[in-house]
Amino acid sequence: MKKLITVENNQVVITDIASSEKTMVNYHPHVSAEWVLNTLTSFNISDISHSGYKYEVRRLYQDAGDELGISVAAFRRQLNGAMYRAYIKPNNDLHLRFSMQRTIRGWVKDPMMVSAVNGSAAIIREYIEDGISHLAGFGLLLLNSYSAKQLLGKGLWKKLARSSKTRNDIICKKVYMCNVQQNVDDEHTKFMVKFLNNTPSTILKTRGFNILDVCATAKMIGADDLLTKIVKHIGGPLCRIEADQMYTNNQVVSDTFTMIEQTGGVWNPNWSIPRIRREHDKVVVEQAKQSSTTTPFSYNDVLPNTLTEDEFTAELCKSHREMAVLGAQEHHCVGSYHNRAANGSYAVYKITDAEGVVSTLGISHPQAEYCMDQHYYAFNKHIKDEKRLFFTDVVKRTVKMSMVDNVVLVKNVANADGEDDFIF
Repeated sequence: MKKLITVENNQVVITDIASSEKTMVNYHPHVSAEWVLNTLTSFNISDISHSGYKYEVRRLYQDAGDELGISVAAFRRQLNGAMYRAYIKPNNDLHLRFSMQRTIRGWVKDPMMVSAVNGSAAIIREYIEDGISHLAGFGLLLLNSYSAKQLLGKGLWKKLARSSKTRNDIICKKVYMCNVQQNVDDEHTKFMVKFLNNTPSTILKTRGFNILDVCATAKMIGADDLLTKIVKHIGGPLCRIEADQMYTNNQVVSDTFTMIEQTGGVWNPNWSIPRIRREHDKVVVEQAKQSSTTTPFSYNDVLPNTLTEDEFTAELCKSHREMAVLGAQEHHCVGSYHNRAANGSYAVYKITDAEGVVSTLGISHPQAEYCMDQHYYAFNKHIKDEKRLFFTDVVKRTVKMSMVDNVVLVKNVANADGEDDFIF
């Protein structure tokens, strides 16, 4: 065997027998034959061509086996066994509690958490031996019970002591991951623990959203109750609140605070979410006005300026400023299409219903070099309202007919320079 796998000091070591060179291999949840080939040999699966694919793959694995001194499949089995003995077996009970992560492949052990658990196993087991297993997650932060109580304060520690093991484990894992990524100080660690402890368990477990984003915004703006405001603004039962709803509201709060600071305005941490949204719109609209012109587009007379049917109204944006203001209000970049609107290859309509709900419709000239129609709500959210979609189809047909019927406009579009597409 040309490469020898051993376990030394709870680490997997691969030794090249010929050169005596040692390589340490960290834990990996999916040691596949391809991973062994690409990572531990001089070969790579991407080196083969598509012609004679099966033959080349077979030959590649044979050559890799010659280099390893054993077949790739056998080497993989030995490596998996060594990884289990080195990284999992000594603290398997703790890994089942802290290291498991749900993925598209099912539940697997997260390599970062495996390393964290192995590095703090002694402290975690102190909590278990002291009969406070439900607080053992704080061992991940390398804090024994005394140090954790000193850092967090007696009041917060008592609240955590009344929480369940599952809830505390989620909090500690989130704080640990943040500490690893951002290397935060003790004050921020305490703020995160306090914030997460006040977060409903349903929100803590929401997939596809990082609750610590809201935590960071709350600390930045000085509003500990930010999550409560967001949840109240969204409304409905907690189990129905979606990740993108929390993300969108948190982003608006963060952007508003930043813009108000940059413009020298006054921020009030007691503002509600609707008030923050109004302040956000005021600032972005003012910025849009300053960066755009009021000069009307040349082809406004060619296109229908207003179209109405039942509860819906479509209004043409007639200048760069109107497009920029609409984009600022709806949180997308439709204003960046002003050059196309000016040369007649694009038209933007503001669609409003009887309740005041706005969507933005972008219509390309049928003969434009880049022809793509777009229709979105604010924040580029997709539209499912069938009545609105039917109305916009009518608007598109009407506008495109007007575009094609005007000879001057058609000639101008044919001579216009192409521009890159954006999604507003």
